[in-house]
Amino acid sequence: MMVVVLGAGASGGIPVPYCRCRSCEEARRIKVARRKPTSVLIVFGENKCILVDAGFDVSEHVDPLDLRAVLITHWHHDHF
Repeated sequence: MMVVVLGAGASGGIPVPYCRCRSCEEARRIKVARRKPTSVLIVFGENKCILVDAGFDVSEHVDPLDLRAVLITHWHHDHF
């Protein structure tokens, strides 16, 4: 089993548009500091994955045909 963090940012990711906080400013300067909305993928084997809290950009990371389940831990506007 492998756990892959697909994103660990706020609902809009980081940097947040028009935000001037230290984290957002750093993410604008340093590409690796950018964060996608929160999602986690649990991989049990080839074509056997469970997606936890599907963020809006999840299709960039996961082929829907590989998913066996989607676990929604709670309602929030940044994932479904």
